[in-house]
Amino acid sequence: MNPFLAYYLVGLLFLVSALPFGFHALRHQPERGWAAARFLGICLAALLHRAIAHTGPEPWSTLTLAAVLVPIVTAWLVWVLKQRLAITVWLRGAWKSLLGLELLFLFTYAGAAVLTAHDPAIHGTERLMDFAILRAIGAASAFPPGDAWLAGEALNYYWFGHHMVALHGAFGGIPAAVLYNLALAGWFATLAQLGCALLLGVTGAFRQSMLGGLLLGLGGSLYPWLHLGTNSAIDSVLFQSARGIPGTITEFPAYSLLTGDLHAHMLLLPAVLCFLLWLQAERTAIARAIALLVLNLLLVATVLGNPWNLAAMLTLFGVSWIMRCTSMPWWSCLPSLAMLPLLWPVSGQGVTLAWVPLDQTSPLSAFLLLWGVPALLLLGLLDRNTTRAAVRRWWPVFLAIIAFTLITPVAALCIGLALLLFLGYSRERSVWVAAAISGLVLLVIPELVYVRDGYPPPYERMNTVFKFSYAAWPLLVLPAVLGALRLVNDGAAGERRFLPRAALLPLLGAMFIYPALALSQRLQQPVPRPWWDGIAALEKAHPGDIALIHWLQQRLQPGDVCLESAGVSYTWSSRVSALTTCTAVLGWRDHEVVWRGPEVDLGQRQADIDTLYRTNRQTEFMQLVQRYSIDWIIVGEVETGRYGSARPEFWATSLQLVQTRGGFSIYRVKPL
Repeated sequence: MNPFLAYYLVGLLFLVSALPFGFHALRHQPERGWAAARFLGICLAALLHRAIAHTGPEPWSTLTLAAVLVPIVTAWLVWVLKQRLAITVWLRGAWKSLLGLELLFLFTYAGAAVLTAHDPAIHGTERLMDFAILRAIGAASAFPPGDAWLAGEALNYYWFGHHMVALHGAFGGIPAAVLYNLALAGWFATLAQLGCALLLGVTGAFRQSMLGGLLLGLGGSLYPWLHLGTNSAIDSVLFQSARGIPGTITEFPAYSLLTGDLHAHMLLLPAVLCFLLWLQAERTAIARAIALLVLNLLLVATVLGNPWNLAAMLTLFGVSWIMRCTSMPWWSCLPSLAMLPLLWPVSGQGVTLAWVPLDQTSPLSAFLLLWGVPALLLLGLLDRNTTRAAVRRWWPVFLAIIAFTLITPVAALCIGLALLLFLGYSRERSVWVAAAISGLVLLVIPELVYVRDGYPPPYERMNTVFKFSYAAWPLLVLPAVLGALRLVNDGAAGERRFLPRAALLPLLGAMFIYPALALSQRLQQPVPRPWWDGIAALEKAHPGDIALIHWLQQRLQPGDVCLESAGVSYTWSSRVSALTTCTAVLGWRDHEVVWRGPEVDLGQRQADIDTLYRTNRQTEFMQLVQRYSIDWIIVGEVETGRYGSARPEFWATSLQLVQTRGGFSIYRVKPL
């Protein structure tokens, strides 16, 4: 089957499997239940698969996959038989909007797939890293999977998002090199569909809601506006759009799609929107019980897949509960939070909190290039009468003055806007105000404190700003769209519009300048054949290495270890272990330090790899080969450039030359 179609049909299968949750908890919101089911279905299937695999069976055997599928299908059939009449009524009243949502998914999925087809190569930025994780999970004979870049060790990274992708590919029979790019497109479409469904429940207008979903996915920084008409290279402008705040990263979904990094933070972003959606479950007993279960399952998946998003989800829950726009009790999240010590996916990193020095906080000008338009449009959520009453009070003004005096302008701006929203919102928009306040809180936190991890100065708070601002994006963009719609729509009887409709176009158009430039550049690139094959797309640039990789992958056995040059992050190194199922002695060293903490000493492995390629002493060579259980030795493009092409004479007797292509070679360690 065509992989594009296979990916879509498997996603549809998981969507249908999770419909019972939406049916019982979102009875009067079928559009939201439909959109949430796509992510919830694959999430629940991956949790079930993970639980089964941890009990001992081989994770990717037919029996294990059947053990995942059979209970899901059985439960779904029982539900259909018992509720068939009610389901018919539920779907009949909303079939047009559900069809529209699914067509939106297909449109965005196809469009994103075309974009990834124009640049499918699994190389550049961190694509090799993400593919190495995906490969390691798909090749695992037991869970947790082994680390492709540290032979003999388990993967010490939050890999649940990649697990969902691998499970999707296993059911669809999609090769990993193709799956990688289709997953990027599918994730993007899921995000757009969720955003549209959330807005549709408020606006009731599909076109306006679709605009919100597309803005959520395609909107971007205003940074390119500064360079229009200049001689700046487009590549540099597009890259700097997510690097405007010094020493940090401020990505957004369009940037992630075009960069092609299948990151954990990206894969779990739909969980934040699903969490927001399920907080709005209906107030019946069964609806609240199902919502309680789903909320905790989403938190579990988030802990396993991207623990950074816990801050967003717990902030969202706390603000929603304080504002009484959710029917869930205060203790709703405690069951999953109590399991945190058992679920935490990494160990040994030893992260701590630290205060942000004033000279490292975000410049207001750079901050506004990303968040200025959404912040302005959030004012549309305010109620005139409530806002007037709020600003007449003395204490909000006093707090604002104190904030501007004691903290940075960015933090003061966010706190002031959050306070204004809290005091001036109207009841019918309380959910969206809660989302906006939560997003603003996420932006404030990295201005005050950051998580101290393995990144050196001046990048100490890079990860904190990166992950918090990424989670804040949907929580601010969607309420901003709703605020924009209210600003230009007619108010109550006798009220005039806040803004003419034409005034909105420049604001929204400003956020589309990034995708306009990025898409025009991307579509100028050729489409390699076959479509979406990220390894085949590398053959032109690295023909010798790719020939060796294809040859080796056909002969590898589970657990094989390869010797290749230790990797330098973001380069064409550690590529054999990333693109095959062979484990490296050491991959990208800097990334391993970030994953495992600064106390991990990988210098010995680095020195041993250098010794293996340079030593003339056979005994020393064989001792190191045995220490790391090396099966294959690669002498490819990177190794030749670093260590030269000449090999010691004893390699001819100790090793077996099994393949030579384009001057590069693979040696097999002879069994003792």
